[in-house]
Amino acid sequence: MKLSKVLGPGILFASSAIGVSHLVQSTRAGADYGFLMFWFIFMANLLKYPFFEYGPRYTISTNQSLLVGYKNLSKYILYIYFIVTLITMFIITSAVSFVTIGLAENLFRTGLDLKTFSLIFLLFCSIILAFGKYKTLDGLIKIIGLILVISTIAAFLIAYFGFEFTPNKEKLESIDLFSYGAIAFSLSLMGWMPSTIDVSTWNSEWNLEKIKQTNYKPTLKEVLFEFRLGYIVSAVMAFVFLGLGVYALFNSKEPFSNNAVIFASQLINVYANYLGNWSYFIIAVSAFTTMFSTTIIVIDGLSRVVDRATTMIFSVPKTIEKKLYQILCFIIPLGSLVLIFFFQKNFKDLVDLATKISFLMAPFFAIVNYIIINSNEVPRECRPNLFLKVLSILGIIYLVGFSITYLYYSFI
Repeated sequence: MKLSKVLGPGILFASSAIGVSHLVQSTRAGADYGFLMFWFIFMANLLKYPFFEYGPRYTISTNQSLLVGYKNLSKYILYIYFIVTLITMFIITSAVSFVTIGLAENLFRTGLDLKTFSLIFLLFCSIILAFGKYKTLDGLIKIIGLILVISTIAAFLIAYFGFEFTPNKEKLESIDLFSYGAIAFSLSLMGWMPSTIDVSTWNSEWNLEKIKQTNYKPTLKEVLFEFRLGYIVSAVMAFVFLGLGVYALFNSKEPFSNNAVIFASQLINVYANYLGNWSYFIIAVSAFTTMFSTTIIVIDGLSRVVDRATTMIFSVPKTIEKKLYQILCFIIPLGSLVLIFFFQKNFKDLVDLATKISFLMAPFFAIVNYIIINSNEVPRECRPNLFLKVLSILGIIYLVGFSITYLYYSFI
C-alpha cells in the first residue's frame, strides 16, 4: 500500500471534526456528567460512520465528486445542498473562527483588539489556501494534526495522573440523564459528533484533489483504510477530551460558561491553578491547534464544495471558473468577519439557526448518500456490504429520531 500517496483526506476529515464538538462539547460532557456520556459519543460515531465513508467510496468507485451523484439522482437535491450551504457557510466559519481567535489571544497575548486580530488571522488562512492550495494544506494539517494529538494526549495524561480524582458522589447521584437539560445537551453533543453529514462531500473533493496532486489513483481498499484511520483518530480524540473533562473538571465547583471561548479558558486556567503555570502551555496549545485546524479546513472544504456546486448549476465564465476556489477562499472569511464585527449581539441566534438547519438536514443527506452508493452508478463490487447496509438503516432511524426529538425539545 502506497500510504504516502493516499494519506491526507482522512486526516483532513479528522482535523475538521476535532473542533467545538470535541474541545468544548466532549470536555463539557465529562465535566458535567462524568463518563455517563460515553455511550452517547460512541453511538454518534458508530451510527453516523457509513454516511461519511460513502463520500470517498463513491468518488473512488466512479471517479466523480459526490455532488455529481447528488445531481444525477435529482438536480433538486444539488439545489437543496447548495442553498443549505450558502445559508450556513458564513455562520459556521465565523463560529469556529471566533473560538480560534479567542484561544489564540489567550495563548499568544498579542494585545490586539478583536477586529484587528480577526482580520489578520482570517487573512492568513485565506492566503495559505488561495496560494498554497491543497498541497500546502495537506502538509500543514499533518504537522498541526500531530501537534494536536500529542498535546491533547499529554494534557489528558497530566489530568489523569496530576489531579486527585475521586468522583463527587453527591454530584454523581444528582445527575438525571432524562432531565430536560441532560437531554438537550446530549442532542447537541451527538448532533455535531463527529461532524455534520454534509461534510461527506468535502472528503469526496479532497480525494479528487489528492489524486490530481499525486497523479496516483488509489484502490478502494487503500482509500477506505486511510479514511477509517482518520475516523478512528477522530473518535478516539472525542473520548480523550471526555476524559479530560472528567479528570480535570468534574469535581470543580466553578460554574462553567456556555461561551465556548470562556469555557476553554476555564479549562486552561484549571490546569494552571491546580498544577502550576508549566501545564498551562500544554493545554493551551492543545486547545488552539484543535480549533485552528478546524477553521482552516472549514474554509477549504466550504470553498471546494461551493466552487463545485456553482459550476455545476450555473454557466460560469472559464476565466472565473479557474479562479473561483481562490476567490471563495477570501469571500467566505470576509463574510465571516462581517458577522463577527456587526452581529456579535445576535451571534448566538445565528449559530443556533445554523445548528438547527444542520441537525434537520442530517437525515436527508444520510438517505441521499445511502441511495447513491447503492445505485447503478457504483460498480456492484464497490457497494457497501451487508454490515454497512444494516448499520446505515440503523443510522437513518437514529438520525430521524434524533431530529424529531431535537425539534420537540426546541419548541416545548
